[in-house]
Amino acid sequence: DWPHYPARIVGRELRAHGNLEAAQEVFDRAVELLRTLPAEEGTGRGNRYSLGYVLYLAEEWDDALEVVEALVAEYPRERDYVFLLGATAARLGDRERALRMSERLTELDTDTFWEYGDIPVRRARIAAALGDHSDAVRLLQEAFQHGWVSPNRWHQFVEFDPLRDYPEFQELLRPKG
Repeated sequence: DWPHYPARIVGRELRAHGNLEAAQEVFDRAVELLRTLPAEEGTGRGNRYSLGYVLYLAEEWDDALEVVEALVAEYPRERDYVFLLGATAARLGDRERALRMSERLTELDTDTFWEYGDIPVRRARIAAALGDHSDAVRLLQEAFQHGWVSPNRWHQFVEFDPLRDYPEFQELLRPKG
């Protein structure tokens, strides 16, 4: 799982600050590393997820879909995989599937993640990728109500890019008090 974490963080941070070319280089390098792992490592669950995630971030959505579909088929209750399948489906214009995966997130036995707003944030990311701005903001408000306390990371979530100029999103993130 090692190539995924730094690539995800560094690449998303570069992208969020307008360094698109450098971000793409990070994602491409991570994809290359993951695809060239020895078979015994590359077929592991964590590295397969890493590959699907960095393919998604690199906007290689068809390839990401192939990887993540297999993971969800094998691990249908893993929220990371269900989210990524929903977000990838949204990017590919498969609204019905994206909404199904968003709904599936609500059905997972993840009480702790509901408690801290993780599930509503993931659902908001899918809604934003679908272009459903008002639903995304509503779900982010729900995340706050459930205790989500990491809005400083929201700038890294590529799904929120279309919301940057959306007044309700700006108001939600505006410091209060």
